[in-house]
Amino acid sequence: MLMHKILAALLWVLAAFVLFALCGMWIIDAQSGTVSAWVILPFFWSAAVLSVFGHYLALCREPFMRFFARHKPLAGSRASVELPS
Repeated sequence: MLMHKILAALLWVLAAFVLFALCGMWIIDAQSGTVSAWVILPFFWSAAVLSVFGHYLALCREPFMRFFARHKPLAGSRASVELPS
C-alpha cells in the first residue's frame, strides 16, 4: 500500500512540474506585454496539484512516525553499556 502512495505522490509531482512549466512558457511568451487569461488556469491547477501532493506526503509520513514511536532508542548512552561477565 505504501508503494501505491509513493507512486501516486510522484505522479502528482510530475503533474505539478508540467503545469508550472506550461505556465512558465506562457509567461516567457508574454514578453510582448499581454498575458492571456488562460495562463491563470495552469497556475491555479498547479497550486491544487501541490496541495494534493502535500496531502499524500502527510499520509506517507504517518507509518514512519508510528515506526519511530515504537522503536525509540535506549535511554542511556551506548558507551556506558557493558556485557555481563
